[in-house]
Amino acid sequence: MRLRAGFLVVYGMLFLLPASGFAQEAVSLSPDTTVDLSGTIVAGQEVVSDDQAGTISEISLGPVPESSDVDGYHRTPSGSDLFSLDTGAELAGATTVTAADVIRFDGATATLEYDASAEGIPAGVIVDAITALESGNLLLSFDTTVHLGDGLTVGDEDLVRFEGSGIYTLFFDGSEQNVPEGLDLDGAAYRSEDDRLFLSFDGNGSLGEVNFSDEDILQFDRATSTFSTFYDGSALHAGWAGADLVAVAITAPEPRTPAQLASVIATLVWLAGRRSRVAGRRG
Repeated sequence: MRLRAGFLVVYGMLFLLPASGFAQEAVSLSPDTTVDLSGTIVAGQEVVSDDQAGTISEISLGPVPESSDVDGYHRTPSGSDLFSLDTGAELAGATTVTAADVIRFDGATATLEYDASAEGIPAGVIVDAITALESGNLLLSFDTTVHLGDGLTVGDEDLVRFEGSGIYTLFFDGSEQNVPEGLDLDGAAYRSEDDRLFLSFDGNGSLGEVNFSDEDILQFDRATSTFSTFYDGSALHAGWAGADLVAVAITAPEPRTPAQLASVIATLVWLAGRRSRVAGRRG
């Protein structure tokens, strides 16, 4: 009896801890071509959430043209979706965008969030990775070398912070972190809680002792400048073979609900009372 009660108490305490300590974060992503993710067919203009436990869920971005692929994605704290396309397109509501623009979709309407030409981005450049800081500043990566204001030149392996009014600063320097030459950073997410980036590249390579492919996501600890594997695409879904993972976003597991926590607390209280009564009878 004591062993069983002790087990339940320990289990209950573990249940009260944050869910993220026991479950993997869900990954939002898009492929560069149609793929079969363990039975779910995903096209290049779609974004899905992979909980890394076998469930793939669609994320609606409204009517994205079939002629365009999503190549950048970020979910805002307010619940809106930011995304970019690999070609120019006209969206519902006659919103015309280029391949360097960032679009906001609020669940009903698509609007222009980032006007690349107005912010100094040359014609022909593609934004192919999007994430953001808590401040709301966008973090962007481009498909080619770009010369920005104040003498800043960034490569396709870099991530820049857009601070507004054409002002950019370097946030992730790919060459400084030994990203293999020729690789393009084409997926990025940022987690402020522990100052980590989640990065995907358009080819295979290695960083330190970490080998990766274009369907993988690497975790980069900005404090220690170290990489580790976060999402092994081919290990989770054989259909990733021959496809490139792009448009990365990370979602923490759902927290325990108040009802769940109340139930666990009530169970612990009942167990404690029962143990006290048993001990009293024995005494």
